[in-house]
Parts: sequence; structure tokens; C-alpha cells
Amino acid sequence: LTGADGYYPKHGLVVYNGYFYGVNTSGGMRGQANGSIFRIKEDGTNFTVFKYFNNGGPDGSKPEGGLTLGPDNKLYGVTNNDGLNYLGTAFSLNPSDLTFQVIYNFVLSDGFLSVGKFTKASDGKLYIARATGIFRIDPNGSNAVLISSTDFNFQPAVNEVGYLTEIPLLVTTELCAPIASTILTSDINGINHQWQLNTATGFVSIIDNSNYVGTNTNTIKLNNIPSSWNGYQYRCLIDEGAGKTFTLKFINSWTGSLNNRWENSANWSCGSIPDINTDVIINSGTVVINSNVSIRSLKINSGVNITVNGGFNLSITH
Repeated sequence: LTGADGYYPKHGLVVYNGYFYGVNTSGGMRGQANGSIFRIKEDGTNFTVFKYFNNGGPDGSKPEGGLTLGPDNKLYGVTNNDGLNYLGTAFSLNPSDLTFQVIYNFVLSDGFLSVGKFTKASDGKLYIARATGIFRIDPNGSNAVLISSTDFNFQPAVNEVGYLTEIPLLVTTELCAPIASTILTSDINGINHQWQLNTATGFVSIIDNSNYVGTNTNTIKLNNIPSSWNGYQYRCLIDEGAGKTFTLKFINSWTGSLNNRWENSANWSCGSIPDINTDVIINSGTVVINSNVSIRSLKINSGVNITVNGGFNLSITH
């Protein structure tokens, strides 16, 4: 590479149809550009720089990380500067005709700065680590969203060169307080199995005990799980790959099937009164509270009427 080609190649190469593809994060056109995309044949011939990123340009500049082969055999990448909002872009590249297209312009709500390169997940979407969480987008540029690690209570796995090595596909497992049991089955198969638990500090391996049976199988049984484990996450590592992530949620919905009294267990979907670790959902009706109540969260629809009688309190912790 020369200064005219760009410099600081980053995060390796992607091979497709006999060519290696890569990005330079800076330089190009003898200082008139700020990054470039190149390809070279596997035998070292036919080196070509076919895209330069210009400072202040609508395509973005300073491409971060490498390229990722998407489910449609296009290559995907990101820039960290410029574009329409001056916050960088997500782009696609069609290797068959070298067509470059900006599929998304980052906005403030997406957080600042991408780290590494896109990871193609089993759901067909593209994910990349951002400074404030994980960013997800469809290959056509639609359904872009920042998934905050705070909201989902997990930390993305980022390897030593800065890109995601796994994307936990989130599945909510609804349980009833105060004590519950359930069975979780991994969505992928293999020879070696190891279930792991994340309590907000990262995934660690678990073993069979009074709460777990089958920690080294495809299916694990959770026994006598207390509602204080609301938000705990489980996944199964299979032959060094991670299956989907199960998030425990203790949820109780108001039915009002008997009367309007909060304290009557027959009025609740779980057949029990919500406790301090329960997420409560009230879609309709009138609810009267005649006791001190503490719950984790409360979701109500318009038209719901909740009355807390004198001398009592409704406390919501989240």
C-alpha cells in the first residue's frame, strides 16, 4: 500500500469469489481522502482501490473495522465520521459489480462511534458494538436500533480486535412469583454442552445443584427459582458456539375475574399476589388497593383506574 491507496488497514480481510477485500481507515488520494476500500486476488495480483472516502462527504469517512459478508453476499461496513449527520454511516458493497451504497446514516440516539466490524447473526441481521451498546440493522438498512446493554442486562462479547464474537438472541421466559420452575432448551445442537448464567456481571458456567438439572445437556431444568432472580439470563455453549439467551421475567397480569381488590389472588393471572420482584401488567379495569404494595414495575393501558386507599402506598422499584 502507498499513501495514495490509504493506510492503517484494520481488522483483517474478507475473502469472496477469489478476492480479498479490506479497508484502510485513513488516507488515500495522497491525503485528499480519509479512508478507502480495496481488493486483491488471492494470488497477490490485481490490487485495486475502488472506493475513497472524502472528508465531509455524504458516504462517510474514516471506515472503522473491516468488512463483513452478509446473508445476501454483499459486504457491509461502517464509517465513524461524516455522512449526512456527521456521525458516520453504515454501507454495503456488492462484490459482483463493486456497487457502493450507504444504507444508513447514524443519528445521536444510536450512540457514538462503532467498535470493530459488523457480525452477521443467525437471525439474518447485522450487529456491531457501539460506545453505548449494540447496534442492530437489517441488511437493507431498515429496522435500525441501538440495543442498550443496560436495557437488556447483558454485556456483548468483544474479542481482542474489537468486534462482536457472539450475538445473544434474546428470549423472554415468563414465570410467576414467588417460586417457579421451568425448562429451557437450546436452539442449536452439538456434542458438548455447557449452560451459563449472567446476573448482570457476565456469563459464567453453572453446575447441577438444587436449582439446576442438566447443565451439560441441550435442555436444562430450573427448579425453585425465586422471584429475586428476575432478569437473570441463561444460554448454552455448544461446541464453542452460543445459543439464544433466555431472560427470566416474573410477570403477573391483572384479570379482575372476581372483583376489583388487588389483594385477592383470584384476580391475577398467576393465581398469586404480585411481590416486590414482579412486573405487573394491567390492561383494563378498575383496581382498588387496600394494603402497602411493592412491585418491580407497572405497565397499564389508558382507561385503567387504580385507587390506593388512604393510609396505604404503592411502591414501584423500577
